Amino acid sequence: VGSPAWVEPVIALSIGVTAMLNLYPVKSLRVEVLAVLFGLVHGYGFAGLLQEAAAPAALLPYALAGFNLGIEAGQLMAVCVWVALSQLVVMKPWYQPLVVRRGSQLLTVLALWWFWQRVA
Repeated sequence: VGSPAWVEPVIALSIGVTAMLNLYPVKSLRVEVLAVLFGLVHGYGFAGLLQEAAAPAALLPYALAGFNLGIEAGQLMAVCVWVALSQLVVMKPWYQPLVVRRGSQLLTVLALWWFWQRVA
């Protein structure tokens, strides 16, 4: 029951890789391919969580679809709020170094910590 042991560390790494790409963009990288691959891994992790929550096997596709739609709706609302709020500060001189760079650095360290916790 649940996801294999590799899923959680890979999810942590995917978060770290995404944060690192904010710091060091790779122009030749196809971000849509990366997004699909990371999305599949995250979805696999969510499916494992639903199995652990004892979702009946016959209802698992519906539970996963409903869960993902809820997650996507929540993310869409969060992005809309972030875009609206960031428009107030995106042109400030401190935005890029503080929010983007420092935030990505912090997220990279946090993702590596999550990864270490899951493999150690």
